[in-house]
Amino acid sequence: MTTAAPLDGVTHLRRRPKQDRSRRRVDDLLDAAAQLLDEAGPSGTTITAVAARTGQPPSSVYEWVAGERDLIAATAERSLDRLHRDLVRSLGRPSTRDEALAAVDGALTLFLDRYRSEPGLRASLAFLEADPELAAINLADSRRNAAAIADVIGPFATGPGDGPLEDSVLLLIHLSGALARLCDQVPGPEARRLETEFRAVLTVLLAR
Repeated sequence: MTTAAPLDGVTHLRRRPKQDRSRRRVDDLLDAAAQLLDEAGPSGTTITAVAARTGQPPSSVYEWVAGERDLIAATAERSLDRLHRDLVRSLGRPSTRDEALAAVDGALTLFLDRYRSEPGLRASLAFLEADPELAAINLADSRRNAAAIADVIGPFATGPGDGPLEDSVLLLIHLSGALARLCDQVPGPEARRLETEFRAVLTVLLAR
């Protein structure tokens, strides 16, 4: 039996699960919420529906979250935390500028693939952005991803540019989110062309 992943980055829980059994229980709840987000949207992602799907009484769900808003926020936080860990791992420690740019390109692929495939991610991110307070979660995640990418690109920057490198990377992180949403709405061939164009822009902006 594998050990459940830590939930340190999930702040919208009433308390942080400390034991592996508790982490698995919370993971089950968040898995159910993610599935419901895809199937029924935020309005259908209720405490009652999650309880029914996991076979737990609603009171057990309320042990971990205060309500539906925190449930969806926690689901988004877990997905973003997993993505951040995978992004840092995929970036590695490149030894040349070309390797660094290739690592960033790979990070974009990782993000777009995860956006398309991670259960509940699209719906939970849209929910965050519609709530001014919860939108801070996505911004904080963008900032930490930007810091990780700037740390990889920084040693190979060729000039000062017009501002801090991390500003450029933060802008690109947010634009990549817009790209993912746009590609989700247009036909496949057009989405692939847009992705190719964005990669070209990314290379130009990061090759400073």
